[in-house]
This record gives sequence, structure tokens and C-alpha cells, in this order.
Amino acid sequence: ILDKINSPQNVIKVAKKGFTFDNSQYDEDMLNQAVSIYIKYAPDDAVNALEDIYKNAYDIRLRGVALFKLSNIAKNPNAAKYKAKFVDSFSGSKYAPELLFELFLDALKANKTPLALKYGKKHLALYKGDDTPLVLYFVALLKKKTADSTYKEQVNKLLEDYTGSYYSYLAYKNLSGKKFPNVSGDKIVYPDEIKFPYQDDKTLSAFFINFANTSDFKPFDDFRINDLLIKSWIEYKKNNKALSSVYARDYIKQSEIPLKRNNPVWQLAYPIYYSKEINYWAQRRGLNPYLILSLIKEESHFNSQIKSEAGAFGLMQLMMPTAQMIAGKSLTTDELTDVNFNIQLGTKYFAYLSDIFSNNEPLCGLSYNSGPNAVKNWIEKSPFLPFDIFVETIPYPETRMYIKKVYGAYWNYLLTWEKIKLHVPL
Repeated sequence: ILDKINSPQNVIKVAKKGFTFDNSQYDEDMLNQAVSIYIKYAPDDAVNALEDIYKNAYDIRLRGVALFKLSNIAKNPNAAKYKAKFVDSFSGSKYAPELLFELFLDALKANKTPLALKYGKKHLALYKGDDTPLVLYFVALLKKKTADSTYKEQVNKLLEDYTGSYYSYLAYKNLSGKKFPNVSGDKIVYPDEIKFPYQDDKTLSAFFINFANTSDFKPFDDFRINDLLIKSWIEYKKNNKALSSVYARDYIKQSEIPLKRNNPVWQLAYPIYYSKEINYWAQRRGLNPYLILSLIKEESHFNSQIKSEAGAFGLMQLMMPTAQMIAGKSLTTDELTDVNFNIQLGTKYFAYLSDIFSNNEPLCGLSYNSGPNAVKNWIEKSPFLPFDIFVETIPYPETRMYIKKVYGAYWNYLLTWEKIKLHVPL
């Protein structure tokens, strides 16, 4: 309240008194908010104010919050010291997984293998969350680097528990010892039909298939179907490509048990559309058709008429200036939303990027999203990092996520439509 009415002296007075109390009735976020307000008005600089709270606060969690904030505002190498002290002393804090993960990544980027392994193993032992696949992959990579044969256990855990993730793709490609499928120049094959998902229920299957065969889909809207898998199949039959894929994706996310790859939901989530055009232009440019398919899926979800807020058009989401540069002439919106022409120009642009980056496919994927100049600048700042680590140094979260989504989709396409045996013998 005192902060809202802008009363600095009283904020400091009340906060200092509050730091001497037992604040167990408040959660860490509330304590964090209180400390943030205090250091905004603190007479000393923020670092000294936070160190004073860390040393003198009555509530042990307040000391942890102060240490957490110190780790965020201090400059290296002090920041790393604060982070290390925090994860050692406050491992039960909600902020500990985040700081331990940062320590792990920092050590990894600095090529400090023993320290990175220490932090990575600790993270895997204490926490499980969105960062776990990343930590699993890089711990396995570091173990292999240090001739620790148990790295295969991490690889198998990734392949079994996080099968469709970007890091599962990296683990199979870089650590499994198996030959990675070489699909450059091969063709993707459009399936004749994706089966109704519940084949075991003959009555239900016949009911929906009969309706679908009449092409009269209006009754489906009246059924108020809540099953995402059935809704995905219905939209597939209605040729609503994007919505069908999204429903299937959401069904997979909500599933509490791993879904086998022969489940039609994977074909609905990672469908093959426009195979004729993709095969033709990918083969002509010497590109990987599955990668182009994956780019299209992540760029437009197969909506050929889509226009983004940034002004990108069609399946491969081409910006008009880029498209005109590649085409060598002025273009219209109708031309850019034409399926064949859009794929023709999109693959030509990808081939243009391949010339710039010496056929380095992942760098081309990054450049497709952020532009080649940005990628060149990042490479200059981190010239010797392997690509898998290099990705984690990219300053734009959107681009980091983009390349992971594209290769995650690419991996899921291979798992769904190609025969790949995942388990690695120990």
C-alpha cells in the first residue's frame, strides 16, 4: 500500500520491521514482491540492501529470496557464486530449479565439463520439468565425452520418456550410434487414408465412417463431440488441415500414457499434405522433403491462404520483399498464396540459404526464421560451439523455440512415417 501511494520513508521503515518477523504465512512470491519493493526505495545500492537482508532477516526464506535476487542483479563472477550458494542452501525453493539450470547451461557453454556434469546430475536427481529433456541430453553428451558408458542410460530414458522431443532427436542422431535415416532426395508419400482412430469399436467406427462417406458433415456439429481424437479425424475428413492437426496435437499433450506410433493420432498430428509439390521442388533443389514438410507444418499448419501479422504469406510464410528478391520480379498476394508457387519460392529461398551456409541444414533453418545476417552475427560471437550448444546461446527465445519445433516436427514425422527402432543396447 505504501508503495502504491509512493511513500519511500515509510516503505523502508515498514519493510525493515517486517524483515525481523516470522513471515511463514506468506509464500515465496509474496516475499519476493516485498523485497523488490524494498530495494526500489533502499537508501543503499540494491546489492548492499539485499546482502543485509540475506545476513539479518529472521525468516530463512526471506534470506533465500534475497540471495535469489542477488544472483539476478549481480555481475559475473559474483552472480555465479550467488547462484551456487542458493542451490546449495535452498534446494527446496521454487526458484532453485531455474538457477541450477542456469548454472548448468553456463558451465556447458564455457566448456567446463566436470562442473556441468555436477550441476546436470544434481538437476536430474532433484527436479523434473520442462528442462529435463535438455539436461538429460547434455548430461549424456558429457558422459560420452568423458568415456562414461552409462551415457546410454540417459539416451534410452530420453528416447523412451520424451520420444517426440527435439532432444530425443538430438540423442538419436548424435548419441545412439545408429545410422540416422538419410531422406534427402527421397520422397514423402501421401497416405491413401488415415483410419478412424477407434478401430476396435466396430459400431462407433461404422457410424462415423458412414457419415463421413456422405460428405454431409453438418450432423457432426450437432453432436457436440468432446473427444479431441474424433474431432481431429472429422476435421481431417472435412479437409480442415490446420484444425485437424491442432486437435491431434492437443490430444497427444493431454494423454496421460505414451501413445504408440501406430495410433492414428500421430498421422493426424503430423500429416502429409502437398506431397507432390514438396517432392518435386525438394528433389529439384537437393533438399530434404521431410524438413520442408516440417517447415510448412510449423509455419502455416498447412493453411495455404494464411497471412501473418508480420505480413508473411502462404504455406512457407514468405515475406513479400524476400519472395520478390528470390523470384526476381514483383509478385501479387494471389501468387504467394498459390500452393505450388509458394513451395517453389520457399524451397528456392532455402536453397539460397544453403549456399550461404555451405549446406548446413540447421543453420539454414535458423536463418529461415531470423534471417541470415542475424545467424552470422551469432556465429561470430560463438564461433566454435557445436550446433546443439550454439542453439542454447541464441538471444531470441522465439528463434530458439522455432528451430526446436521444426526439428521436433521433423523427428516426429520420421517416427510416424518411417520405421525407426529407438532402443540403444547398453
